[in-house]
Amino acid sequence: FYITFSLAFLFLLSQILSWKEMVDWNLKPSTANLYSFTFYFLTSLHAFHVLFGIISLVRILIKTLPKVVKNDFGNLLILSAMYWHFLDFVWIILFI
Repeated sequence: FYITFSLAFLFLLSQILSWKEMVDWNLKPSTANLYSFTFYFLTSLHAFHVLFGIISLVRILIKTLPKVVKNDFGNLLILSAMYWHFLDFVWIILFI
């Protein structure tokens, strides 16, 4: 759980730094360049999905607090795990 949470935050931080470096190279999202468009589109889409994964992890963390665990906790945990595995699959496809 904590490793996934940490890696997700590190990914978002690295994306912000990459986007800043691209802007410094004058490759802004509005640049009429196929490479720039593809880079920003794919990395933004992935960052968006990772951000929603972080939200699901925060929901799990809140539900693990004392006296908050409810009957739907197991379902939330399973759905969150499935979501993260889906992101792993998407990342592998994008990498290839």
